[in-house]
Amino acid sequence: MNGAGAIAHVAAHSVLGGILSAMLVAGPAIAQTKTIVRAGTWEAFGGSTSKGAALCGMSTETNTRYFSIKRVGGSDVMSVQLGTPQWKLTDGERKQVRLAFDSKAARSSAGVGMHFDDGDPGLEFAVPAAEIEEFLREFRASSQLTIQFPDANFPDWKVPLSGSSAVADGFQQCAKRL
Repeated sequence: MNGAGAIAHVAAHSVLGGILSAMLVAGPAIAQTKTIVRAGTWEAFGGSTSKGAALCGMSTETNTRYFSIKRVGGSDVMSVQLGTPQWKLTDGERKQVRLAFDSKAARSSAGVGMHFDDGDPGLEFAVPAAEIEEFLREFRASSQLTIQFPDANFPDWKVPLSGSSAVADGFQQCAKRL
């Protein structure tokens, strides 16, 4: 199954809300994390959420746009979170998100509206276990990630992936210990 089909399939199930709620226990401001690797605008981090669950992630923030990939111990999915203070979203609101690595076909998912601990609005969706390897392979091999929001009045994002291979190494080493 391709990434778009698998992600859309998982997002359609009500179990996603429970998984995402469990993974959203805290944003980076409250979680007890430590930087593992920095490369380009990216950093890999590890530690624990404010509720004590083991956490590994990778993130970047450019021009008030935050993008992260996280794994929480005990979960078999990977969470993607993105947000900016410019958005207006309500918790639980669904917006389609398309991610394309370089010129590869876009992956689609239903992003679920949420708010980070600092109050900024964001969207979150899960990458199912069966798609994580492929997602990370594309993440580390690509030079740019394009994010589109087809059913929202949000501009496209261009996320540079310089340094993504180094942070992905740190992230995967951390995730093996979860």
